Amino acid sequence: MVNAAYNNEIVGFVSSSAMTSHYLLANKLWAEFRQYTDIEFNTDMFALTRIDDSGLADRIQAGFNLISVEEQIQIERKWLINPDDRYFSGSTNKIKLTSQQKQYLASLGAIKMGYLKNWAPMEFQGKNGQFLGVNADIKNLLVKQLNLTIIPVAYDDFGLMVNDLVKGEIQLVASMAQTTARETALAFSSPYWPSPWAIVTSLTQPPIFNISQVVGKRLAVVEGYHIVDQLRQQYPAIDLVLVANTEQGINAVINGKADMFVEQVATLASTLKGGQYPSLKMSLIAELTEQHSRIGFFPGVKELVPLVDRVLSTIDESTQQNMYQKWVTLDLSSDTLQYERWVKILVISVLILAAIAFVIFLSNRRLNTEIQKRLKAEDNLKFMANHDNLTGLPNRGLFDDRLHQAVLTHHRDKQRFALLFLDLDGFKAVNDLHGHHIGDKLLHRVGLLLNKCVRESDTVARFGGDEFVLLLNNIDDKSSARHVADNILLALKKPIVIDNITVTISASIGIAVFADDADTAQRLLKCADKLMYQAKKIGGHQYKINE
Repeated sequence: MVNAAYNNEIVGFVSSSAMTSHYLLANKLWAEFRQYTDIEFNTDMFALTRIDDSGLADRIQAGFNLISVEEQIQIERKWLINPDDRYFSGSTNKIKLTSQQKQYLASLGAIKMGYLKNWAPMEFQGKNGQFLGVNADIKNLLVKQLNLTIIPVAYDDFGLMVNDLVKGEIQLVASMAQTTARETALAFSSPYWPSPWAIVTSLTQPPIFNISQVVGKRLAVVEGYHIVDQLRQQYPAIDLVLVANTEQGINAVINGKADMFVEQVATLASTLKGGQYPSLKMSLIAELTEQHSRIGFFPGVKELVPLVDRVLSTIDESTQQNMYQKWVTLDLSSDTLQYERWVKILVISVLILAAIAFVIFLSNRRLNTEIQKRLKAEDNLKFMANHDNLTGLPNRGLFDDRLHQAVLTHHRDKQRFALLFLDLDGFKAVNDLHGHHIGDKLLHRVGLLLNKCVRESDTVARFGGDEFVLLLNNIDDKSSARHVADNILLALKKPIVIDNITVTISASIGIAVFADDADTAQRLLKCADKLMYQAKKIGGHQYKINE
């Protein structure tokens, strides 16, 4: 069929998109064909068995039924390069549950989930009393996938909500940090959302860059937050001022009861964007950026934890970004308009009373300073949306954009560039032997190592799992890409020590050059991926490149 199309005997054909892509790439025919996505459709696949092999079809079906939706999603992410070819990722299919699990979920009846009324964008109460925010979307996902009945319960005080969770008055609370003290009274899900922290101060205060600058100051913090114990243990010289909620913390700074207030970045950005606090500014603190949210459970429903983890594992980067864009936004227009109106009033007042000219000067300067602070906060949130939470490297979305820009630059200036697709050899063994926390730190360390092997104008991105892609801009020839690959393999030869544990890994690398190996971004990526798998198939710790 492919030969008939290639020889113009037919104008096209219908087939499986993923399988056809693989066949065309393997036979170096991909550039000769085009995929029409506007007429695509889904069909079921079946296993074909002999009639006289009794029971085999049933056993095969039973085996496939054991593969969960989460596992199918992971398989698709691993093998299908083009997200458009994936069926289960982002699908509406419910996770598969055993009859025993269904019976347990049905026995729970209605369970209660606590949330804070004024903690946007993670969770807040709408004008009509409805539960809104990122955690509301997470709740809706749990209801849909597990067929649960979850009743939202609004709170003004975080500490009171945690106490009710411990007593079993409510059964779930989202956006909680897992600490040693809490583990004795509660159960926790896997992490599902990054939650870095920031500090709010008045505009007259000097900028805060690290937590040591807070020592000796009065720092407001919401009572019940895990960070209270952390600060008391690590920085006992900080004078903590406990408040009930975010609003009280901000008011404590405004009224002089505290010098500063610490809260999660997304919540502070959402609170400050309204313009009602023009005398405040926000500073990101490096020591408090590596934080992640989990769901806390009353121990009476701890059997629910692994089921919730399965649902959370279906949330991919695309879904996270959609939630982020939906709830975590910084709109500077309202702030700017409010300040502009304020400045106009002052200008008119100058015509009446010239003595306030000096006040206008100070107000304008404050306006410019505040806008710069807001822009800086927006840049930080955009960074979080475009970078991998674990390694800090550009994520798939940002990499696709830079790859597209590289193609445009090539068409304009005829500059060649290379793409390196890298997959770690032996990473699964490290995870299985030492645990995921060592594996996560190993991925972060590999990201730092890869950045040292390229120029500042190049891009290193985490593609997913233990896969990385490197975009080498403006290369002279293929030898430049080979040199980078050799340096990477040489660097990975050295043992890596993480938490007093020595691990050894290597890598398989596929190298594709634009436009020698492909004339589009997608084809170049597929070519590099194909070459990487060739390198892995023959033993790994090497690279493959088309000569």
